[in-house]
Amino acid sequence: MASIKWETFTLFLETAPVHNLDAILRPDNGILRHTRYLVLNHKARFNPQEVNAAFEGIISLILSALPRNGLTSLASHLPFRG
Repeated sequence: MASIKWETFTLFLETAPVHNLDAILRPDNGILRHTRYLVLNHKARFNPQEVNAAFEGIISLILSALPRNGLTSLASHLPFRG
């Protein structure tokens, strides 16, 4: 049975866990194994220039570490950069 605690995982731009990335990606902790809904968000006062390559790299790592067919929804409240 999936852990309800990690079913929805919200990642805030301002507090992107660069130093906690190892803990999030560790397969034995169950965070990504139980994640079904991934939300990328930002705080109320947001500067679009803050979306940097480091945050994009973190998103890429998390998405690639998710189990196959596990994620059912991805929501992003970040501005699109074309």
